[in-house]
Amino acid sequence: MNKDQKQLLNQAMKYKNMFESYEINTGAYQIENIAFYLVVYSKKILFQKKITGSAVISTEFSDSVEESKYVEAYNLLTDFALLKNMINTHVFFIADINMDSFKTVKGFLEKVTENVEFNQKSLFLDALKANNYILELQDILMEKYNFYADRGQKIQRGEIEYITNEIMEDLYNLLCEADYIQYQQVHRQYIKMNDYKEILKISKSHPSIKKFLTYETEIYLKEFTKGKREFEDTFERITRIKDQHKLTKEEHLDLAREVLTKSVEKRKKEFAKKNRYPIMKNQ
Repeated sequence: MNKDQKQLLNQAMKYKNMFESYEINTGAYQIENIAFYLVVYSKKILFQKKITGSAVISTEFSDSVEESKYVEAYNLLTDFALLKNMINTHVFFIADINMDSFKTVKGFLEKVTENVEFNQKSLFLDALKANNYILELQDILMEKYNFYADRGQKIQRGEIEYITNEIMEDLYNLLCEADYIQYQQVHRQYIKMNDYKEILKISKSHPSIKKFLTYETEIYLKEFTKGKREFEDTFERITRIKDQHKLTKEEHLDLAREVLTKSVEKRKKEFAKKNRYPIMKNQ
């Protein structure tokens, strides 16, 4: 154990209460060659881990460093922890959705539109376009999330030592991009529900199309026509303003950033009440 590690452990113990455990978060914030870390204290209550407090510690003795530097470090490191938690829950949930149904339906729609001439072909082509858009958005999100996860592992292993403003901006951008992608995907699915009902009806009655309709595809098409109420509830929950679907991507991202920033500030104020050093005033 080197001098800096001993200093961090001593400071972490300084703010620890009885029966608590603590964890020094990986990823430091550097100010004038001083590394600041966020330490989180917790207790096990009825077999569940409950956060009981936090503190900012550094590789220098706290008495020799201006408190304003600790406040600056607290703000960034707490933002980082909150954003990371949001990504690990919300963005991971969206990125981890099984897209097999969309891929299967895509294959079906492609075969039909490439091999069959019929009056309602435009209906199938529009559905294919919407389906492809949903899959393209998912690929974009997966790429961005994987980049985040890979960098998170590097931070965890100490290969990336410091949390920078660039990293923070990437976290904000990822959450805003995920908000946009989820909204677009849900909106496309919702407005195409009736179209998929018609597509299923045509597919089961048109001989040239029916031969491409596998049992699996039929099940997925039926799924695409169900749960209208659930879609409406989800759509209402992720909608911020009236006619949000008319916003450009840039406008949506700006709106998402505004909502996200307010949410982070609100959570940070609650978190600050339990912070042991520095004492966060006016929070």
